[in-house]
Amino acid sequence: MNQFTLSISELTAHLAATELFRRLDRKVLEEIAVDLELINLSKGEALFRQGDVSDAMYVVINGGLQAAIAQENGDARVVSEVGPGELVGEIAILTGGMRTASLYAVSDTALLRLSKTTFDRLAAQDVQTRAQIDQIILQRLRRDKLAARLFDLFGPLDKAALQQVEAEIEWIDLPRGEALVRQGEAGDRLYILISGRLRVVVADERGAERVVSDVAPGESVGEMGILTGETRSSSVYAIRDSVLVKLSQAGFERLLEKQPQLLRHIAQLVTQRLRRATPATPARKAVTNLAIISAGLSVPLAEFARRLVAALSANDATLHLSSARIDQT
Repeated sequence: MNQFTLSISELTAHLAATELFRRLDRKVLEEIAVDLELINLSKGEALFRQGDVSDAMYVVINGGLQAAIAQENGDARVVSEVGPGELVGEIAILTGGMRTASLYAVSDTALLRLSKTTFDRLAAQDVQTRAQIDQIILQRLRRDKLAARLFDLFGPLDKAALQQVEAEIEWIDLPRGEALVRQGEAGDRLYILISGRLRVVVADERGAERVVSDVAPGESVGEMGILTGETRSSSVYAIRDSVLVKLSQAGFERLLEKQPQLLRHIAQLVTQRLRRATPATPARKAVTNLAIISAGLSVPLAEFARRLVAALSANDATLHLSSARIDQT
């Protein structure tokens, strides 16, 4: 790739364009700029690899990077993309330890490298800067955890899709022992557990509760209700301090308009939930009827019903009776 250099004034301008440094005085930025190192990467070249020591952070000037995490089977899973004006490694430089992902240039890329030594000196000199850094890092940590949980539920999502999801969700901190939802409430919200643990219970006519299952990080609560609008069939409590994201009915419908492929994954979640909830029975089985009712005009109910029938048919005979089919008989 073509190599180039930058003046102190240009380096300062690039720092000032980032969220982390834009509020700092120009004099401070110029002091930092003196210690910056310009890095040029060719397409496919690694900036660092998973397991490397975290000894610096970077600002992307141009080009782009992909972050990939090694899987147990030896494959690499792309978890995020980084573009011009964005930071790389600011969390690890503060917390220390090893790199948790490998970063590769997806095109010829130029970056500015700020060493941990310079970063630590800056944070020690300016309390306000340190507080700002802590806040930005908290936001990035939450974003990274969200991306990982969304991957578990929906598979790979590009940067635009992740941003669309972020715009619709609300973060919730749920202390141990608190109820997330109660049996009989309106099922108009979908929740995704980011960290912690939840317990699902069902109450009988006398109010006695029976434990149905636990919810682990990366799993969801309320996917059936947000599609059909039916009331909650169970109560869910936090058995550990938990962090979740909440997606409203309206937000879910807006996301489906932009990312219709999410419906297939929701259908799979519902199918898996139904399979787990249905115990093994003898060969002679009773007929089970499922009524699917739209919770909103924009919910693609016909497509959801088609995918649900296809998934259920893999285990048993399934008949889909729509209003159009009944009219034909």
